[in-house]
Amino acid sequence: MPSKKKGRRNESEGGGPASLSQLLAVAVRPSSQETAIKDICGMLGIPNVNSAKGLEQCHESFDACRDYRARNRVSSDSLAAVIIAIYGRIGQHNTLRRRVFSETQFLVHATSLLSSPTVRGVVIGTLLRVTTFKDAEVARFTPIFLDYVRQAPSGRVKDVVSILCRSTTAAISQANPELGLVARASLPRVLQLSFDTIRLPASTPLAFFHFVHLCFEISKSPYRHVLHSIRFLVDFLIACTRAEDASFRFFGLRSLIELYSESAASNCLGPAHIELREEYDGIRSFASEMEGMAELAELLNGFDQHAHQSQCDLGHALSELIQWNELVWRQLNEQQLGILETCEAAICRNASSTEDNITADILHVVNLLRKEPRQVAAFAQASIERHPSVPFFHYAMTVQPISSSEIYSSIVFAEKGLQCSSITDFLRRSLLAHVANCSYRILAMMLESEPGEFGLHQVNVLMKNISSHAAAFSQIAPVDHPLMPLMDTHVIHLEILAKGNTLTDELTELQTARDKLRSTCEVHYSVAEAFQPPKNSLALDHIFDRMPTAWRLWRQVISRQPVQTYRADAVPETSSDTDEFVAVLEKLAEVGPNVRFSDIQPAASSGGPRPKAAVDRYGVARLHCCSGCGAPSAVLKECVGCLNARYCDKTCQRRHWPALRKACKANSV
Repeated sequence: MPSKKKGRRNESEGGGPASLSQLLAVAVRPSSQETAIKDICGMLGIPNVNSAKGLEQCHESFDACRDYRARNRVSSDSLAAVIIAIYGRIGQHNTLRRRVFSETQFLVHATSLLSSPTVRGVVIGTLLRVTTFKDAEVARFTPIFLDYVRQAPSGRVKDVVSILCRSTTAAISQANPELGLVARASLPRVLQLSFDTIRLPASTPLAFFHFVHLCFEISKSPYRHVLHSIRFLVDFLIACTRAEDASFRFFGLRSLIELYSESAASNCLGPAHIELREEYDGIRSFASEMEGMAELAELLNGFDQHAHQSQCDLGHALSELIQWNELVWRQLNEQQLGILETCEAAICRNASSTEDNITADILHVVNLLRKEPRQVAAFAQASIERHPSVPFFHYAMTVQPISSSEIYSSIVFAEKGLQCSSITDFLRRSLLAHVANCSYRILAMMLESEPGEFGLHQVNVLMKNISSHAAAFSQIAPVDHPLMPLMDTHVIHLEILAKGNTLTDELTELQTARDKLRSTCEVHYSVAEAFQPPKNSLALDHIFDRMPTAWRLWRQVISRQPVQTYRADAVPETSSDTDEFVAVLEKLAEVGPNVRFSDIQPAASSGGPRPKAAVDRYGVARLHCCSGCGAPSAVLKECVGCLNARYCDKTCQRRHWPALRKACKANSV
């Protein structure tokens, strides 16, 4: 309160602008500058952060400063010291700072007051240091920043350009109409300016990351047409891959991967994407010149030095790099053991870290090396002997077995890891998730096979393993865990196999294992966590998409069952659905593999009307194979003649016409 009265008394006695002029005249003298600045701030009411009049006085003060400079011809450089000090005082009070920066006019006054670009850069740098606004709000000042960087020193430009990239990216991603207009008007200049800046010798990988991130956001925004000159970006990334600094080569390769994947997934770059595709072919041929092990080791060492600056994950980025360059790594079979040893050394360096996910991500590299499962398991066991304190059971999760015997071997190795007392909670959950995913794969193999083809002994061993870990599964899997309906459908499958066979004991044992797992999950449901399969595993939806026609038809039958079918005590409606599925299989054997479900659907059971062409939650009914080339697709054209075939293009359809010329070609004309 005393400061507020003092400010009013000074203002009244000095006559407003006149007293301000007197204080400014004193402030330009170095000997009395500090005292004058304190008086100016006190007169403007800046210490009173709740004063609405303080903001008005700030505007008046800058108007007075402009008038005073015109009348007395005061140097802008001398006056800048006063303005910087005022901004510094404003920056100490969050409430007033936010109110000041919410108005662009205030910043315009501050910058237009200074004619010298160098001094203007000092003021802008001070403003950026004291502001705590989000990047999107800073985008309001993009025109002022662009005007400043024309003549500012290169050292200042680098910091401002980094802020420009982040603020423009945030403004685009927020889809704010007002900020979007500002960002749209300045996008070409920001892109070119950023590109010129990151080519400077003093540029950093972090600035490069901001620039690439901005390009990604533009490619997904309504302003993507400004990327018509995307060739300069690709050329620059290729140049980065040839730089002397290992970290720049790493970022260049990783960004090329991301840029191509983002543009291909969004399919929004138009001609620019075609141009990038041409460049991508050249990138792959360039990548074939890499030096294998030496390059990977150098990338590991280079990234360790820049891990905190880059804000990227080593294991995830390396896995992307090797996956993108998969053809090269396939030619390095004799060096794969050396790559495993390099990864082992990286794990041991991070053994004391509490971030277990970093260790798992690094080991994801092993999965992409296409190593034989048995050799990977042998290497993991040897690693455990060499480093007893580091649990190398991660390798069980990195194996991608193909045959059912290899899957069982992976499950057995994972169970050994679960029995180890030194593993962390994260690793225990990951190993359990790996067992679940192996179970999915075996069930998928079984359901994909013909009746009687899959070994019942292996199925029962699988179910025993699952039921033995029921308590552990229940802590990571809720009641509606995807494994439960798969087990229920497997019961139906065994009932189909049991027709004409003596499989009563096996079926009873399987039902007991399923009921045990369900009851245990229900007990622990209150503490169950949502199941998150590891990112290096085969997703359940992906498995369903790869099923043959028989499996997709079966899923359609199962999906139409009422919810109460999946209960722990019984499966009351199994018989009718099993009969329906058998009828579907019999009809399928007559008409061929590429047929619509609505064409072969049997009569509805007594349970009530059923939809004609039901589509389950995985959308499997929309996935068909071309009758000509056999390629799966969700967009196929029906033959207008026979209505029993679907094609992806006219070439495949013409191949179909000679066989059924009268029934198809005549009717299609």
